[in-house]
Amino acid sequence: MVTVVMLGAPLGQAVFLGIANAVGPALSWAIFALCSGLVSIVALIFSRRVSDPSLTMQSV
Repeated sequence: MVTVVMLGAPLGQAVFLGIANAVGPALSWAIFALCSGLVSIVALIFSRRVSDPSLTMQSV
């Protein structure tokens, strides 16, 4: 989950500060919250699909 949170730093500087300067900070925060939520949901879905290989191997 830390990786997902760290995505906000470069995206925030490149995209969302540009939106805040052009339109306003409230809209920029709303878009950032929406995108962060979507990325978190996608990360949770993929984390459930990927299995831990150490659990599937009987013994080596």
